[in-house]
Amino acid sequence: SYLGVGLFYLIFLCNVKENRLASLTQNLACKPEEVSERIVALQAKNKDLEKKLRSHEQKGQANLADELIEQAVESDGIHFVKGIVHDVAPNDLRGLAVQVNKGTSPSVTLLVSIAGDKATMICISSDEAVDKGHKAGDFLRELATLFGGKGGGKPDFAMGGAPTGDDPEKTLADFVFPRKVREPQASPAPHPRSLRGTGRHPHQARARPGNG
Repeated sequence: SYLGVGLFYLIFLCNVKENRLASLTQNLACKPEEVSERIVALQAKNKDLEKKLRSHEQKGQANLADELIEQAVESDGIHFVKGIVHDVAPNDLRGLAVQVNKGTSPSVTLLVSIAGDKATMICISSDEAVDKGHKAGDFLRELATLFGGKGGGKPDFAMGGAPTGDDPEKTLADFVFPRKVREPQASPAPHPRSLRGTGRHPHQARARPGNG
């Protein structure tokens, strides 16, 4: 009958819950009435461990930033930094690039994070670097192409991705920042007022003295 089937199913559910509770009490080493309290305590402990891990990662990132800052190369009044890091998440990579860029400003910072077979790239150019023609979007697009990927962005900030390839260190080494980008400005033509007192029009040719 339907009543018998329902009763059997109810007994089955009770047995399942009882078995699960027994497993929980065994794994948590506590009594059944203490399970809820123990779970709450474990959740709090997990949050505390996550905070400590995050703090440790931030300290490691600060040390990594110092190492990258020491590798800066100066040219045309701009400090250029490029480097490879490993297993740094995109958001953390952005924070690292910002930190390095501020520590070397005026500067251009180009970083690549290798995680498995994927490479995440980021480039930041300070305002002074952009004014001299050193654009983050152009640099990142060129590097992404060398890696066989795509990327680009604004003059001051750009991101992209690509496969790591066989030798990402060599690929980054093959990328060279330009020594100078801004073209030299031509000297301005003399203003007509500078020719006052000569007794001639600025476009008038100087008269040659006659023979007689």
